[in-house]
Amino acid sequence: MIELINISFKEYFYLDDRSEYDYAIRYAYKFNQGIDNFGFGDFMKLSFGLVKDLQYDLQNGLTWEQIIDYMILIKNVEYGGNTLLEMCQQRQYMVNEIERISKVEAIALSHESTDEEVRAGIEDFEPLGNYLQFRQLAITFSKSIDEVRAWPYELCFTELVAQKKLNDYEKRYTKIILERHK
Repeated sequence: MIELINISFKEYFYLDDRSEYDYAIRYAYKFNQGIDNFGFGDFMKLSFGLVKDLQYDLQNGLTWEQIIDYMILIKNVEYGGNTLLEMCQQRQYMVNEIERISKVEAIALSHESTDEEVRAGIEDFEPLGNYLQFRQLAITFSKSIDEVRAWPYELCFTELVAQKKLNDYEKRYTKIILERHK
């Protein structure tokens, strides 16, 4: 087992050889324990735009530079003096929160495409990513996408779930009515 000095986050980046710390960051339980050292709280309370941006960046490989940028957006303080351990734990907390939100979304907002939707080309919408959620909320409330991005995530999520449930109900109801008239 290797013994590491509890260095600052800033000192880590000035090391000539980071290999032992990189190994610890990757595999050591303590470094991968999600702890909210800086009091970020529940990410459902953050802005919808920030959560969606963080989800996107996490899916595409989140760099330390991006993590620091997000930390500053969430809580505008200087992070360079904190220990490497604190920063790694906070990063993991952020990852855990976004993964939790993504799982909730997958359950509440998922949609299995019908054969007709596939034939019609529903996959053409995939490159638009989260834009369609922003667009739908903006249209619903007659607001700009920038205004919607600033709203609390939990408010936007609740509306998206309500819209999905209403849409699912309308599809089922229409199918019942159509079957009755055959």
